Amino acid sequence: RGLCARGMDAAAASQRMQRLAAALPALESLDHDVRTLVILADESEVACATTTATLPERVTVASHFALRPLLRALRRERRFRVVAASLQRVATYAGDPHGLTPIEVPGLPDHLEEALGEQIVGGVLSFHSDRPVPGRANAPVFHGHGGANAGRSLDRERWLRIVAGALRDAWGNDAVPIVIAAEVRTASELRRRLGLPHVIDGEVGGPADEGTPSELHARAWPLVCEAWAAERRALAEEFERSRAHGKSAQDIDEIVRLAVAGRVRRLWVEERAAIPGRIDEAAGDRVAIRDRGEDALDALVSLVLRRRGEICVTDDGATPDGSACCAELR
Repeated sequence: RGLCARGMDAAAASQRMQRLAAALPALESLDHDVRTLVILADESEVACATTTATLPERVTVASHFALRPLLRALRRERRFRVVAASLQRVATYAGDPHGLTPIEVPGLPDHLEEALGEQIVGGVLSFHSDRPVPGRANAPVFHGHGGANAGRSLDRERWLRIVAGALRDAWGNDAVPIVIAAEVRTASELRRRLGLPHVIDGEVGGPADEGTPSELHARAWPLVCEAWAAERRALAEEFERSRAHGKSAQDIDEIVRLAVAGRVRRLWVEERAAIPGRIDEAAGDRVAIRDRGEDALDALVSLVLRRRGEICVTDDGATPDGSACCAELR
């Protein structure tokens, strides 16, 4: 459980939350894997967010929201997708750190025969299999005949084009990472045909049409983790380039002034660091007040988000320059 109330003292926040309690979701209505409920409230409204991460109980009463724990948890729970593709079976999944869930993609054929129908020229499909496929009573098996190699190659190319087109239409306009589970040649060709920057380059071992979703998740998850780690390294390199060109800031007061002016493109901030103070947006600077429990870093995070900046929350000492916060500038 977490509570962040803005613009109220402790007594007023307590009374307000009692009145708003009826508007909160019932705990029994939440998904079974929800571990933390975050409540954000001010004088006029309340908003809730959930996460499967277990966050420590915390109540913050301040003139701004304490968003760093939530931002960090949501980043850790980032979603990805998996395509398991073979001529006999095409399946798609939504994934997170905890597992895979089957999803439907409009226009995506289940297998080659569905994709090509009577236009198959290089072979036939019959509905039997020497090995069962989880979730399917009958998995179609592709058979070729005699000198049909050229025809089978043409069928395969047309199948790849149809599969890639359906996936691109459904997933091409967002940045959710995609893992392709297929034999090496098929995976390589499907990546090329998709042409999407968020397709993860890497091999998922094992046949694409075997294994349970949990087994497929275990094979795909290391690739996803490495892709996110590479993304974070690339962001750190961007900071170094910005610093080399004089487009960075490390001093908290300078960062505040730049944030008020809307010039902070990306703020790096430690999750547990605290700098006493509040931000006077009218004056464009930080005002130190050490007797009210205000945290200038939490206020700075809210300010940068309102100015459409990006927030990277890190462990202690893990910002690019090792300080409590630093910023890349527009």
